[in-house]
Amino acid sequence: MAAMVAAADAAADINVEETLLCGRNERGIPDVRFIDDVDFFLASELNGTAVETVIGAYTTLLSKFRTYEVNLMQQRMKAKLRVPEIEKTLTLIEQLKTKREEDEESTIDTHYNLSDVLYARAEVQCSGTVCLWLGAQVMVEFSYAEATEWLERHLAQAKERIRTTAEDLEHLRSNKIMTEVAIARIYNHDLKKKKETGGASA
Repeated sequence: MAAMVAAADAAADINVEETLLCGRNERGIPDVRFIDDVDFFLASELNGTAVETVIGAYTTLLSKFRTYEVNLMQQRMKAKLRVPEIEKTLTLIEQLKTKREEDEESTIDTHYNLSDVLYARAEVQCSGTVCLWLGAQVMVEFSYAEATEWLERHLAQAKERIRTTAEDLEHLRSNKIMTEVAIARIYNHDLKKKKETGGASA
């Protein structure tokens, strides 16, 4: 009886979810451990923690991975939309800059969208400055050089975000598979032990 109580206390002291992990990647996404020996893992490393508790911890991890995945897919989509917008703006600024170098009083005829399907004609003066939306209802005036520097920096950041989210999504897919396999192995191991115990009792 005392041994059972001691085992229960030891199991209670274990952070089951952390025991299932073997680290995190650069951006803090967990790595799930591969279990070589299910029986040893449950008995020794988890001090006999109930199988239901272990499977529950794995299920919680799986839910977190799915949440991470949704968030990363949204981030990647947002970054992919930003890249062509920034590149288009950089091209426009380069055109304005070239036109101004030819003639400081020159203008460019262009069209801008008032809505998704409605455009208006505009005459843009090559004044040497442009206004950029920075978000949160903020617009700032930059010189052509400052605007180009700002946009190129944010373009690089967007491309880097696309790269890192692709890496993280692949990392998540591997860990989701690892987690699902671990749940199946632990469940089958427990079922087999129960059958063996039942057979021995009979």
